Amino acid sequence: MLEFFQSEIFRIVAVGISIGITAAMLGVFVILRKLSYFPDALAHAALAGIALGLLSKINVVLGAAIFALLMALGIAYLERKKILGLDTIIVIFFSTALAMAVLVAEFLNVSEEDLMGYLFGDILKITNETVLLAVGIALLAVIILIIKFKLWTKISFHSELALIEGVKVNRENYLFMLLLALFVAISIRVVGTILIGPLLVIPAAAANNVSGGFRGVFILSIIFSLVSVILGIFLSTIFHVSLGPIIVLIAAAIFVISTILRR
Repeated sequence: MLEFFQSEIFRIVAVGISIGITAAMLGVFVILRKLSYFPDALAHAALAGIALGLLSKINVVLGAAIFALLMALGIAYLERKKILGLDTIIVIFFSTALAMAVLVAEFLNVSEEDLMGYLFGDILKITNETVLLAVGIALLAVIILIIKFKLWTKISFHSELALIEGVKVNRENYLFMLLLALFVAISIRVVGTILIGPLLVIPAAAANNVSGGFRGVFILSIIFSLVSVILGIFLSTIFHVSLGPIIVLIAAAIFVISTILRR
């Protein structure tokens, strides 16, 4: 039994399930708040953080988390100040982080194999540390979402009403974006920078197609996400292909089916 918990397949499945559940829950609020482009911006910020982590010889996951958190705070601050539209702010941060990541990667002569792993995920690079971080962030997300479920739902549907009722909307938005940034940082090794956004959005969108209620959307989003991740792990192991693209293609197939069955 101990050997199983120390095996590679256990690490992959544990990380996959943790990321799948977290993505499903956060993805519902990402769609409600019309933040579908926000995870992509955070993912490229995390990629820049990884590049700077390699440059400064610190843990790449830590570098990704720090940079993604800083970008989340920066975007939330500028959006709150109404300096520019949210879409414009995201594009500025997105392109800046991507340019920084490319230049640092060229400076360090990062191999094509490593670069592809960061862009599309590499299940062979999942370590025990990654497992602990993924499970920890998943538990943190579940606890926070249980506590904040009603509040975040109200903010997502009626932010002005919540503000009038005395809810600290800006504080709650910061908390949500920070949680999203942590998820993005830990997910890069599994699904890659390019595919984090689709993993968050597609299962939630598919659930929205076929569910008649908000709680149903949450439940179906988790089911669709877990099916995509677990089946993706199985197919990736058999055919020896990148995990991230397989997961997203399965999620996209579920979305197509849900669109056909849409009520």
